[in-house]
Amino acid sequence: MTLNLIDGSFTETFEEGTTDWSILDEEGVIGVAEVVALKAAEQYGLTLERDDAYQECLILLATRHRKAREALALGTGALHKWLTQRLSNQTLTEAKNRSKGQSYEAALEKFNPEVD
Repeated sequence: MTLNLIDGSFTETFEEGTTDWSILDEEGVIGVAEVVALKAAEQYGLTLERDDAYQECLILLATRHRKAREALALGTGALHKWLTQRLSNQTLTEAKNRSKGQSYEAALEKFNPEVD
């Protein structure tokens, strides 16, 4: 991801094959992850639980560690915003894809209508 805070534009690429869990040892990172997870769980309560949101935050930080460190270098506020955007995008994408699906009960009824 290239982050340009002057005009607010950015592009992101996944850092394929690299995971660096040491980002979690940086000062303030765990606190930011906890706050972001709590807010996401409140905002997307029907889709995402707090513990799952926290775990997703940690995974995002470790798999996108270079960009997370760039944001952290600007301060914990920048890391908070970056992590909130990443988690929100991921959660909304998963929810959108899930809503396209059909429940088991609906599929069962469609293919096996009950005979009265």
